[in-house]
Amino acid sequence: MKAILPVAVAVLSFCSALSAHAVPTPLQQAGFAKMDQAGGTLGKDVGFNGATTNDYTWLPGETLNWDYSYDGTMLSFTWAGVTVEQTIAISDPVVGFTGYVRNTFKDNLPSDLSLTVDIDPVGGTDLAPITANLGDGFINFSINEMVGSTWSVSGTAQANWTGPLATSPNSRFAFQIDALIDPDPIDVSEPATVALLGLGLVGLGVAARRRR
Repeated sequence: MKAILPVAVAVLSFCSALSAHAVPTPLQQAGFAKMDQAGGTLGKDVGFNGATTNDYTWLPGETLNWDYSYDGTMLSFTWAGVTVEQTIAISDPVVGFTGYVRNTFKDNLPSDLSLTVDIDPVGGTDLAPITANLGDGFINFSINEMVGSTWSVSGTAQANWTGPLATSPNSRFAFQIDALIDPDPIDVSEPATVALLGLGLVGLGVAARRRR
């Protein structure tokens, strides 16, 4: 039993250090673009929570450019040439992005209704284009990539449909992207990790010698 103690201590120390690391959380200031129905009227918005505009046109088959960026002071989301900005202080580093492509239009729809979003490579991560077809609902995505305190992620989007769109409420095309922040991304440093693993190996060696 005593022979196992050094190993148990090392393993518990290592697991404790890992569990102390904070889980990345969304910034809660996602850039989004949507086209939806409200009371039978087609509406469209682009922006952030509390800062939106409807000054753009979403046409079937047209490829739109988008960009979600932060320069240290200004958070910006651009969709189809329309930019919404918001002054915000982000003190924690960004370690990735999360979001979704949504297609929940209802009733009287053609079968070719789709929304495709392409996200350009972020660091070493390159996602395949994400397509939400009719009935797919939400298609979530996540990018884990240390991008630091400022960033710019961009891509393209294209919606396709023929004929009139739905007149039912809660019908929506939407794209949303949000930054993932981590208040302590290097809580378990590489030297500390190596030291803990080394302690575990030492413990295994001690245990093996005691069994002889």
